[in-house]
Amino acid sequence: MYYFYLLIFFSISICDDVHLWISSASESSIDLSIQSNQPIYGFDFKIFSNESTTLPIDYFVEDFSNGSTTTSLFTIDSENGLITDNNFKCFTDGQNRFISLSVSNDFLPSTDSTLLMTIPITNNQNHTNFFITEPSFYTKDADFNIIDLEVEFGLIEYQSGWPYTDTDKILGSPAVFDLNLDGLNEIIFCDYSGKVFITDIEGQLLHSFQTNDQIWSTPAIADLNNDGLHEIIITSKDQHLYVLNHEAGLLMSYDSNQYLLGTPAVGNIDSDDDLEIIFGGYSNQGKIFAINFDGTNVNGFPLQINEKIQRGVALADLNNNSKADIIFGTDSENLHVIYDDATIGFTVSLDGDIRSAPAVIKMGTEHLILVGSRDDNLYAINESGEIKFSYLTGDKVESSPTVFEHNSNVFILFGSSDGYLYGIDTNGNNLSGFPILVDSAIESSPIVSDLNGDQIPEIIVSSVSNDLNIYNLDGSEYKSIPIIFEFPFSGHPLVYDVDSDGDLEIFVGTTNGMVGVDLKDVGGDYTNYWHQYRNGLLRNGYIESDQLLNNDINQYPENFMLFNPYPNPFNPSTSISYLMKEASDIQITIHDITGRKVATLLEKFQTQGYHTINWDASKVSSGQYYVYFNVGNIKLSKAITLIK
Repeated sequence: MYYFYLLIFFSISICDDVHLWISSASESSIDLSIQSNQPIYGFDFKIFSNESTTLPIDYFVEDFSNGSTTTSLFTIDSENGLITDNNFKCFTDGQNRFISLSVSNDFLPSTDSTLLMTIPITNNQNHTNFFITEPSFYTKDADFNIIDLEVEFGLIEYQSGWPYTDTDKILGSPAVFDLNLDGLNEIIFCDYSGKVFITDIEGQLLHSFQTNDQIWSTPAIADLNNDGLHEIIITSKDQHLYVLNHEAGLLMSYDSNQYLLGTPAVGNIDSDDDLEIIFGGYSNQGKIFAINFDGTNVNGFPLQINEKIQRGVALADLNNNSKADIIFGTDSENLHVIYDDATIGFTVSLDGDIRSAPAVIKMGTEHLILVGSRDDNLYAINESGEIKFSYLTGDKVESSPTVFEHNSNVFILFGSSDGYLYGIDTNGNNLSGFPILVDSAIESSPIVSDLNGDQIPEIIVSSVSNDLNIYNLDGSEYKSIPIIFEFPFSGHPLVYDVDSDGDLEIFVGTTNGMVGVDLKDVGGDYTNYWHQYRNGLLRNGYIESDQLLNNDINQYPENFMLFNPYPNPFNPSTSISYLMKEASDIQITIHDITGRKVATLLEKFQTQGYHTINWDASKVSSGQYYVYFNVGNIKLSKAITLIK
């Protein structure tokens, strides 16, 4: 038996009357799902398979007579459900066309529910990739004239051969690359049991490698020795870093004597032409390692930090000597910069453990380091170690930031365990339509691609629930998504044209394997965007932009300032930005029109500079409220209006 998992669409686009998609298939049947916001009096469509032009449909011959003439038709049994309940009959041409209509002029009512239609087949013959073509749906107007309905079909279906479920949970992200240079991509991923998988694009296992403990990380892919062949680099909790060839054969094993949980990064930190591997150890005597392809240490490494490093490092040339420097966070609440010669550049102390792999943007000649903390903030730090701004969320930030450029603007995306997806600019201001309430903790890194070829990127993010969420750049939902999957997501998503068919696929790990879904929009582009974890197979978390870093927000303001909250009016959340003249104890509270305090947003010691905090007002009623900003004898306020 071949198992497929049901995709359930929650909403219907107002611009499309009908949504039609293949929801599952087995050896004996194909199940279709139909949603419509109009009554349906009849419909027809065709189903094809990549493997065959004719389906082995299980039908029976039924005779219809008007008293003088008898017609024989191929009838299929659509089993029970709304179609049968409304006296609809289903017919076929015996090859791949299906027609359904009511013989008593009944109709399928419009509904937000999903109508199921089962097409029985006699022998699947191992076919897995079915698709719909030429759908037509009909309704009637008040004068009973036939009207064609607009149909959206096959928006998203499981990629042929996926999901792959013979795994433990997957915490990292997959990698896609043509390892054996045969012109076809392979998909590489790791699971919590410590196993490395290499599959073809159909999900068939080609090779595997077993480590001796859990793998939390994402594989890096690089040609480490410039021989034209790319290697797979893996870290494991068994304290080893492994380098594998295209058949998962072991080329090198490095014993660090420390737990290795973070994703390894690849870059050039010395004077030779070969690439080096950089990673951190998760132990009380935590070290930063930099090793060569043959397992030898780069001069000056490992460097003992004496702090636990759980996540991956970022690489960027901060001191302009054409060699990569190392940026990472620790459980001791510190962000460290280590230069290529193993000297300490600077350390920034934050107020919470850092369980987020940093990202670095180079804008013009300046660098901006982005990192989340378990003190609920995302921090932006310049290359001198000064905090440019912080953005306060409602819970810990373990999502690694994603950066992309659109229309000459640079945008930053990240998630929080408060269930919001945040989008900000390089001064910490909210993007229009953000933050977005996803409603489940976001620990993964968002990704960005133009899914439909309109030159405007979409945003893909998974949460710890069963929801895979896709949003437009303005914060609205992308068509009929989110969808519900069989198992909760646990890894970071990837967008790629895996099978080179002109549309894009999304792959993401779950608590029970790897999911691959096929987006049917054509003309999409992933190549110019942060479309995979850590912005590439080198996993260095680095991106460059021709745009200049905007320093209009004064990092050393002369006064304390409270800016107008945005949006205002709002529902259900608004962002409150402020400037700290100097590091001080601060309190930010919300009061209703009677003066009663309804929320304390912040009460802590705050660093100098520009900061943003978000208020989620979903639990209070509509009305006018006041934001109070108190630092010592300074009291500032702004009025805000909640409209539900």
